[in-house]
Amino acid sequence: MTAPRKPRTPGFEQELVDLSLLAVYLGLHMGGAAVDPCKGELHSALIRAGQRDDRLGLIGQALSGMPQAIVPFSRRMPDIHLAASLMDELGRACFRTEGSAVDAGYFVRVGSELRYVDALGDEPTRLPEVLDPFRTRALLHELFRWTDRPSVEVLDATQGDLLRLRPGTDRLVSLKVTPPARRELADKPIRANVSLLKVVPKPSSGRATLAPQVSRVALGLVTLVRDSQSLLMRHIAPEFLMEMHAAALATHSPERTLFLHVDLLDSQFLSPLPDLMHTGAITQGWWAPLRDISDGLGGSWRMTTRLPRSTAIALLQNAPWMWSDDLGEWVRWAWWLGQHKPSITPLTPQAA
Repeated sequence: MTAPRKPRTPGFEQELVDLSLLAVYLGLHMGGAAVDPCKGELHSALIRAGQRDDRLGLIGQALSGMPQAIVPFSRRMPDIHLAASLMDELGRACFRTEGSAVDAGYFVRVGSELRYVDALGDEPTRLPEVLDPFRTRALLHELFRWTDRPSVEVLDATQGDLLRLRPGTDRLVSLKVTPPARRELADKPIRANVSLLKVVPKPSSGRATLAPQVSRVALGLVTLVRDSQSLLMRHIAPEFLMEMHAAALATHSPERTLFLHVDLLDSQFLSPLPDLMHTGAITQGWWAPLRDISDGLGGSWRMTTRLPRSTAIALLQNAPWMWSDDLGEWVRWAWWLGQHKPSITPLTPQAA
């Protein structure tokens, strides 16, 4: 009698990781060769999360269309399932029908109560709205217009500047780098935490690639100033600068294993570290406009669901805004793309 086989340990790409529900929703609206095969997985993940969080029965009522109502309810399935998660998180929120000519036909949640407002004479609600059709469509429009990838460029340190960060777009509030109109704000520097992270690959197990170890090798507080559609990194502590150069010199591998992360107030930037010894060296990365995404969809980017790492990597490959709340995991995705060097294709809008 043969012994039962041990279950195979999933490889790097098949391991389940946490992915933001808002990123899953945005991914459903993306098009491209890397993302299209993942659409079914993204759709299923959004449905699973909505059913998990739908404690008040929003999904069943919304999918029914409320046929007896004066203003029937109409929203797409992905909107309904994401709204169930967002309204459960917020506690006080509303979710409107799409395309209604009057301010009626919406679900309202206050505490443990969920009701459908259908009376045209009722005073409009002042509760926060999830997936407001106008704000959500405006966000998707700007994300699809974002075709220039974020980048970081090495500057001449003798002139006082180390790096230049370019977001690739200035149409999102989180990423605006043009000086504000008010003089006192225009001259105000931006403080940011900057980390240098190192990837240490693990030996492969059979044919499976194991998830590498990620460690922070340097951390510092820097000043960023606005300059010509970019942010200049200056006023860097000498200790932090020395740690960055030491880590770069100690890394002899031609593979990119050092990553720069900048934590700003409303956004997050990640990129492979360019060669600090060569002025003008540039690498491309990702800049997550978290404030815009949260405002445009009406909920927190911290809500997650579990998906294969390959799905997250497919989104990262095509989206300049893709991120992970787990910094080490975000770095692993970027490292994997650097190893395999897949082509980066521009985004194309698609209906979910």
